[in-house]
This record gives sequence, C-alpha cells and structure tokens, in this order.
Amino acid sequence: MGKLPGLTKSKMEIISNDNDQYHSVYYLADSDSTEAMTISFAKSEGTVDSKVAVVDGETIGELRGYGYDGATFRRAAGIYFSVDGIPNVDDMPGKISFLTALDGTTTLTERMTVKNDGKVGIGTTTPSRTLTVSGDINVTT
Repeated sequence: MGKLPGLTKSKMEIISNDNDQYHSVYYLADSDSTEAMTISFAKSEGTVDSKVAVVDGETIGELRGYGYDGATFRRAAGIYFSVDGIPNVDDMPGKISFLTALDGTTTLTERMTVKNDGKVGIGTTTPSRTLTVSGDINVTT
C-alpha cells in the first residue's frame, strides 16, 4: 500500500500548568512506518520543569464521547486510564475504566474495570477473580 495522502509522522505536545501538573498528548501517524497509529497520554505531578510522580488512583488519561442533546453537548461515555497502585521507578501499575451515562442522566458511572493484575470487573470496581460480574448474566451457546 502506498503512502496515504495527509498522513505524516507528527507529535503534538500539550503542556499545561493547570493545578501545577504536567500533561502531554502524543499522536503518531506515519504510513511509511511499521508502527501502529498511536495516541498516548502522559501526566506527572509538579511542574514542567520539576516533575513529580503520579499517585495511586490518579487519572492519567481519558477518552470522552459527547453528544448534542438539543441545547448543549453532554458526556455519554468515557474510557479512563489511571494509576492502580503505588508507582516507583520502572513500576507504573495501571487500570482501565469504562464508563457510561444511564438513560435520563448525564452522570458517568463506571461499568467495567480492568485492574493492574488483569482482573476484570463488570458491575464492580473491585474484582476478586479473573472475571467478577456483579448482577445478572446470560450465557448462551
């Protein structure tokens, strides 16, 4: 496949001092590369010139979906990336959370969790087994 028009390797870095935190977003799109297209989030505490480690429970990246309700844009769903344990040099335990808004609300609720140890929770944020489901399930063949 030849090079796709408009795709080039690029890096977009957004540096913000909101609440004295460092944030950056990287985007890579290169049709001549063997690497997949990537969106990366990076966050630290402290400032741009004096970074400090993130802490357990801290959200380090989010993907959010909004829809227009006739008056304004409202959040409908999100995928959150967070720290799931105590970070240390060469150690960054992570968690992925999937959230949705119930019909009739605009409040996001965590529906599924993937913890740093690989345990998955559906309907619970604290899975105790490889797969923990809180609520009714339906299994068909």
